[in-house]
Amino acid sequence: MTLLTRLNLPENHVEGEIPNSIGKLYYLMHFDISSNNVTGTLSEILEGTDCLSKKPTPSLQDLDLSNNNLVGKLSEWLGQPKNLVELCLLYSSRHGPIPASLGLLKILSELNGTLLESLGQLSELIFLMALPII
Repeated sequence: MTLLTRLNLPENHVEGEIPNSIGKLYYLMHFDISSNNVTGTLSEILEGTDCLSKKPTPSLQDLDLSNNNLVGKLSEWLGQPKNLVELCLLYSSRHGPIPASLGLLKILSELNGTLLESLGQLSELIFLMALPII
């Protein structure tokens, strides 16, 4: 299963925490677990490592964790998958600033999510001005 490139599980009644070992899926490009009952903190999600890259899911392009019961701050980890194009965090109970590491994502073209108190942090991330925020 280490060659898995797409994991789509939206609206599948998935419950509980996402295991950190999912970060070891080196070739994972699309991960959608939206509209389930996934719990845990956002900082714990996908922080596994691969023995070759030492970086979590380096091939990840699309990440959709929206409409779950995730809580906590956004992790600096989100700036590590250099191929990340779309990040969707709608309807998550998170708080704190938008991680500066998101500014390192040169090809991120879509950022979806409720910004809550993070709205004031947008001015610090000039790159977000070019992104469509839905």
